[in-house]
Amino acid sequence: MITYIDGYPAANLILTPNHTQAIITLLTDAHGLLDYLHHNPDTSPELTTAAGAYLAETLSEHTLNTLIEALENLAIYLTWALRHTTVYPDLPDPTNNPLTDI
Repeated sequence: MITYIDGYPAANLILTPNHTQAIITLLTDAHGLLDYLHHNPDTSPELTTAAGAYLAETLSEHTLNTLIEALENLAIYLTWALRHTTVYPDLPDPTNNPLTDI
């Protein structure tokens, strides 16, 4: 049986807890770095302008702000999934389903 989310088939992905934790760490680091570069007043404006221009040039559907938010949402969802499957298997779905925010 295929599960659909917003009309698209959902992918099933199996990760070990260690791999999931490594991905969460990577996403958190990338989020922190981009957030720091984007919001730190000491950051060169040319750097954030170049990053925004690169996203536009590559036809990304993200701006720097939405990319930062997407990384945060993905890290939140993976953290919830890791806890749900390893620590609290009976944990109900979160009220604000992160899948709708990704």
